Amino acid sequence: MLDEDKTKEELIDELQRTRRHLDEVQAAQLAARSSAAGSLQNRHNGKLAAAALQESEATLRSLYNSASMLMGVVELHDNDVLHISVNQATINFFGLAPEAIIGKLASQLGASENLSRLWIAAYRESERSGEPFRFEYQLQGRKGERLLAATVSHIGEIAAGHNRFCYIIEDITERRRIAEAASESEARYRHLVNNAGDIIYKTDANGKITLFNPTATRILGYSEAELLGRHYLDVVHPDYRQTEEQFYSRQFVKRLSETHLEFPALAKDGSIIWLEQSVRLVLQGDEVIGFDAIARDISKRKEAEEAMRRAEAQVRTLVENARDVIARFDRERRYLYVNPAVTHYSQRPPASFIGKRFGDSGMPTAQVALWNAAHQQVCDTGKETEVEFMLPTAKGNLYRLAYMVPEFGADGAVQSVLVVTRDISERKYTEERLRASEARTRAILNAIPDIIFRITQDGTIVDYKAHNESRQLGAPRNFIGKKLSAVFPPAIVEIRM
Repeated sequence: MLDEDKTKEELIDELQRTRRHLDEVQAAQLAARSSAAGSLQNRHNGKLAAAALQESEATLRSLYNSASMLMGVVELHDNDVLHISVNQATINFFGLAPEAIIGKLASQLGASENLSRLWIAAYRESERSGEPFRFEYQLQGRKGERLLAATVSHIGEIAAGHNRFCYIIEDITERRRIAEAASESEARYRHLVNNAGDIIYKTDANGKITLFNPTATRILGYSEAELLGRHYLDVVHPDYRQTEEQFYSRQFVKRLSETHLEFPALAKDGSIIWLEQSVRLVLQGDEVIGFDAIARDISKRKEAEEAMRRAEAQVRTLVENARDVIARFDRERRYLYVNPAVTHYSQRPPASFIGKRFGDSGMPTAQVALWNAAHQQVCDTGKETEVEFMLPTAKGNLYRLAYMVPEFGADGAVQSVLVVTRDISERKYTEERLRASEARTRAILNAIPDIIFRITQDGTIVDYKAHNESRQLGAPRNFIGKKLSAVFPPAIVEIRM
């Protein structure tokens, strides 16, 4: 079988060596036959030479016929090419029988004038230079249009005016397609790298930057000359350099294929740029030859996270120190959180409530039902509500107002309920005292026998009472809301004033 690693040039050289060997053997045979007195030794040498020739021809024929490349021998006849021999690959490519090719001129096989001129020019150049000549061309084959690479070599002049040549043809259609696809892919990759919003760079095994995209210079502010060859730690904030060096040294030693790290970089102007970086080892066999890194500017995200932490801390301070009881309940009315204010009313630490339901501490059933109904309403409607309830204690009843707010999950459903409970006992007691005071005042007024008018500062009558209806001056509607001057003589008005 053909050794696939042999180059076309080696095959051509072997063809030429075999041809020269054949010529030498033929010359020896002619010399042996011309000597009638030749010795037995000469005849023996001729047999050995013939055997060697047969072996060499057999080897060459095996290589020739089993080669995957198209191979053949031709002669030039004026402005045409005569096919002397073709191998099996050539027969397969054209889909013709050997006798349909051998002994036929190229013009008889349908070769165009342009193609014939191309081949003849190549043969003449090989003859002139004495070296193989290579060229590429396109040809319509059984599988469509193919791109072929041909190498031709001059064998020699067989007879006057009849020069023979050998050729080897490779179908490089797929190879060229793959090369073009790879080139296009590389161009797309380079475009993506150069226009990426992230920093993309490479380092050698020592951490020296060997390649970077324009985004690196734009974000960090260094010039290309300042970044190329610089150690990657030089652009890390000094406070983080030791941590980062240890992190990537571990990746190097343990051969971790990929790592992720967030760290502050130091821009040329001294500003801090937070980067989220992914680093991949580049291996050659078992040896680390460098690192590939992609770093994203997350400074704005870090600022937002810091602002959120500050806001959460402020809210936490307010909640933890609020006098109102602030709690979060799940949909099953279990405590998820409650602030320290609950201890003031229950004498129990907040942790003792977590996981328990509202009312587990022995509240009156009616009050628990009232609270539970309000909680269920919030879960069902997704709308806030409020409810008043009473807690009996040893010191008397405590009145509470619970303001309930729904908290939604990612799916839009109510996930939990935030409840702010305020002690309204003082307000309730004040309202009761006010109602009692009004009742007493009205009882006193009703006990007075005279006609009584209640008048505002500007002289408007707001109430009118007469102990005995027989002594009324008229219906109350005739007086209430009117000025004294509108219903009484000036003399009476002056006395009031």
